[in-house]
Amino acid sequence: MPLINIATSLQEIPTDKIEEIQQETAQYISASLNKSLNYVMTRLSFGDHMSFAGDSRRASAYVEVKNIGELSPESTSMISQQICKTLEGRLGIEPSRVYIEFKSQFGIFGVGTVGPLLVRLVFRHLLQFYIGFVPTAAHFI
Repeated sequence: MPLINIATSLQEIPTDKIEEIQQETAQYISASLNKSLNYVMTRLSFGDHMSFAGDSRRASAYVEVKNIGELSPESTSMISQQICKTLEGRLGIEPSRVYIEFKSQFGIFGVGTVGPLLVRLVFRHLLQFYIGFVPTAAHFI
């Protein structure tokens, strides 16, 4: 379930451009990560106050790409190039003014990320092993 979140310092972006950028980025995120387009989420915001390289006057963008699963160096490189190409072509934001952050996450449908679940399971087994206590679901609410 990939997410691409684009925040720009541009004060306004026409609705048709927003839709074009969202469709274009969803397509190449889907293809690059080999994920169904049905699970790709895009978000584009404008008017954010940001400074890049000490300059807040020139247009810039902050982009987050999150994926449940691995983000390989090859896919991040390809996605970075596509993001910069799209932002420069559609909005005039220079690639040198784009900051991209990639995050790999692991999750299970309905649970969120595996981290909290794993902590609960480890905690439960430690309690059971050391003191013979087996917590139920009610103990974790």
